[in-house]
Amino acid sequence: ASLHPTSLLSMAVPNVFGSLNMMNLGYWGPQAAITPDVAATDDSFNYLFVGAVPVAVLLVLGICRGGLLRQGARTWMAILVLALLFSLGRYTPLFPFVFEHVPGFSYFRRPVDGLFIVGLAIAVLAGHLSNTYVRQGPANFNRGAAIIVAVAAIGLLISGVGLAQFTGHGFATTIEIAGALPLWFATTMLLSWQRADSRRSMALVVLALIAAAQLLVHNAASRLNGEPSAIYSALEGAPGDEQAALDLLQGELVRRHREGSRPRVEIIGMGGAWQNLAMVHGLEVTTGYNPLRIGLYDRLVVPGESPANAADRKFSRTFSGYDCPLARALGLEYLVIGRPMAEIEQWVRHGRADVLLAGPTVWIYRFGTAMPRVKFHSRIEVADADALTKGGQLLHPPDGDRAILDDETPPSGRIWRMAAAARDGEARLASWRADRIEIEVSAPTAGVLVVHDTYYPGWTARVDGLPAPILRADTLFRGVEIPAGTHRVVMTFEPLSVSNLLTAARGLLGSRQDASETYGSGQPTR
Repeated sequence: ASLHPTSLLSMAVPNVFGSLNMMNLGYWGPQAAITPDVAATDDSFNYLFVGAVPVAVLLVLGICRGGLLRQGARTWMAILVLALLFSLGRYTPLFPFVFEHVPGFSYFRRPVDGLFIVGLAIAVLAGHLSNTYVRQGPANFNRGAAIIVAVAAIGLLISGVGLAQFTGHGFATTIEIAGALPLWFATTMLLSWQRADSRRSMALVVLALIAAAQLLVHNAASRLNGEPSAIYSALEGAPGDEQAALDLLQGELVRRHREGSRPRVEIIGMGGAWQNLAMVHGLEVTTGYNPLRIGLYDRLVVPGESPANAADRKFSRTFSGYDCPLARALGLEYLVIGRPMAEIEQWVRHGRADVLLAGPTVWIYRFGTAMPRVKFHSRIEVADADALTKGGQLLHPPDGDRAILDDETPPSGRIWRMAAAARDGEARLASWRADRIEIEVSAPTAGVLVVHDTYYPGWTARVDGLPAPILRADTLFRGVEIPAGTHRVVMTFEPLSVSNLLTAARGLLGSRQDASETYGSGQPTR
């Protein structure tokens, strides 16, 4: 998912690879068909048009006349260079080395996403260089820098035409480039005006109008950044059947919340708007549009990137269906889907489900096997939470009868001794927010409170106001030791606390060291 270098042409030549053509006319720029190594990018990623004026300002005033080296521009120039190198990714000699050896670097998303920073840096630098041009005039012309810029530009033009020729569009790309040259020439001439301040100001006004006109013509409401509002109508007010389904679902959740439960919902096959609808209405869902890729959750639950299409909801050995142990531990109680559940062939284990709504456009199911969100256990088992069977299933899946703690976060010896006298206890939610949970626990013996919410760095726990360590419980969730008696447990999310930052740093460095040792030995990681 690195930016192909020829895509840089689109910064100043908008339709150089047919990006603005209607879908049936096609796009012939870098894509999987001709550049398989960047298959994770497409025409929208590779469309970089900011206009001839900002690019000319950078090249003429910034490089050929040394404006980027002046005080006030150097920091942003460094940001631009680093962001551009990151975006180009595999096409730069440094990136593979950094990717493999700098701790945490490989956890970033697509290299091409660095273009957000590239665009920001270009905007800031173009404004700063233009301001300096008006107030002080252009600096002396550097012939060597101009030759480098010219050679790089010619090389980029030739490579762009060559790439387009793979699909028979070399002539079309050449025509687009030729059509942009007159504007480039006029822009360069205006930037070379070294007369009175008033005339430089007038030249910049003309350039600003050209820049605005280009953005309006080529970027505003193009197919790359605009879609019919009807696609997202559900976010403002869903159509009749969908609104009735949403009202039914919200009514169910209100009822369950009053009963002290916090069930989760899965929404699939309802289109992209419904994936965001969960956030708008505060639903706790197991999937989302491009959900956060929290490693542990992503690996075990496999929510996928596009659950807007029901067929894209794939099930793994660890999350084999809606009746598997992990689904029950998540508290997954409701399924909202755009077709009958029986039509999805890969769902071989969905368990017993009550049909709350049966079409015609929305189906809602309720499962009756979900575990409570909080549960006290005096029966404890310590095991490797990541261990798998030969078939790929969890060797120690969540079990409603006991707390299964990971052997890397074991309980204290005192809890072990008390576990022999196991007796049932009770846990009740007192309040629940995204960053703060309060639970009342009545424990006849010592044990572990399991909160079926993701085990993730940054969470802290206090029992009756005293700090307590958080354990990894039931494979994916958080647990905390509880002594006998009645207690109040408060969990808060404090990701920027000093202790969490230190823990994260130690874990990051330790994981990189462990990984290098493991890969060096030729053995697979755990």
